[in-house]
Amino acid sequence: MTSGSLVAVSGTAALETGSTPAAQELRTQTIRIMDFSDPAHPKVTRQFDGVTAVERSGGLILLANPEGIWILSEHLAEDPAVDAEYAHRIVYQ
Repeated sequence: MTSGSLVAVSGTAALETGSTPAAQELRTQTIRIMDFSDPAHPKVTRQFDGVTAVERSGGLILLANPEGIWILSEHLAEDPAVDAEYAHRIVYQ
């Protein structure tokens, strides 16, 4: 994996970019959705190659590449351990 820049981080997932040179001096990026649920072994869950435009608006991230326009919804990842602790605190405290 190449080094890149983080676009968004939510819970145990991240969206990161990495630039790659393309024909005719058009700069493209590779966008990866990363899963950090196992911090020792992060994995790429989805990759978008040849991205020429990225826009962030509200809870949405829009990407454009040769395959089309992608609309990604940004939301907080749920952590089962935190949810269980919160539920225990509500019930017993």
